[in-house]
Amino acid sequence: MGRVRALLGRTRRRLLGLGSLAGEVAGLRETVEAQDRRIAELEREIVEVRSDSRRIAELRILVEDALLRTAEPDAPDQPPVSSR
Repeated sequence: MGRVRALLGRTRRRLLGLGSLAGEVAGLRETVEAQDRRIAELEREIVEVRSDSRRIAELRILVEDALLRTAEPDAPDQPPVSSR
């Protein structure tokens, strides 16, 4: 009878330990899922920034072209437009 009680006690402690581990695993799973969501959000932001950067470069070229087309010819005593 004493052996049975000892065995039951050990089994109970092991089950409690497993329950604790299961709780930790669930907590870690939630943390990983939250991190996965944040990574996906950051990846979307990176795509937006790259798109914005490309658009800014395109606009910069258009502005430079417009400035060059509307620039007055340099007077002989004036420095070139690019150095002003």
